[in-house]
Amino acid sequence: MLAEDAVLDLLGDPLVVLEDGLGVVLRRSRTRSRPSAVRDELLKYFGPDPLWLVHGAAYDTFGELKDALLHAVGIARRARREDAGRYVLEVSSWGLDSLLENPRLGGELAAFAQNLLSPLLAYDREHGSELTRTFCLALALGSPRAAAERLFVHENTVRYRVRRAEQILGRDLERPKERTALSLAAFAWLRRNPVRSA
Repeated sequence: MLAEDAVLDLLGDPLVVLEDGLGVVLRRSRTRSRPSAVRDELLKYFGPDPLWLVHGAAYDTFGELKDALLHAVGIARRARREDAGRYVLEVSSWGLDSLLENPRLGGELAAFAQNLLSPLLAYDREHGSELTRTFCLALALGSPRAAAERLFVHENTVRYRVRRAEQILGRDLERPKERTALSLAAFAWLRRNPVRSA
């Protein structure tokens, strides 16, 4: 039985395959079944491959459908990429990730990050350094130690780079408003410039 036929039989709505291992079911109405039960049923047809189910993207107009679809697909791709062991995901449960994956805000968040981090990015270009990457990773991971492990450098190197980045940016991470703004910029920058583990 084809995947498309199985989904149509199970849910009464069509499956749209977007790429290898990634498809979307556009529901006309909410299913009465729990999302995890729907996933379990789908696994009978698609197992043993991993299957991520993202639900909760709502729309009322055709324009909103496009945004909802892009939002859900972005979350599914990220879940697949990170393979964190969560296979049933609700769009709104992703917190900050949901905000960062939202196509309505993506451009604005990228511009916000670019604007806030521009002195640091310019410094890196001019000096061939990696202060932006280190700074953003330290903020996103919550500690110099975690960033050092990811970057394979000494923790003190990360601490120095973070202090130097603060100086270049003219910002103080001890001030809650500045730390929040810089953290959001860091997450948005890392979304477009992911740091790969070696």
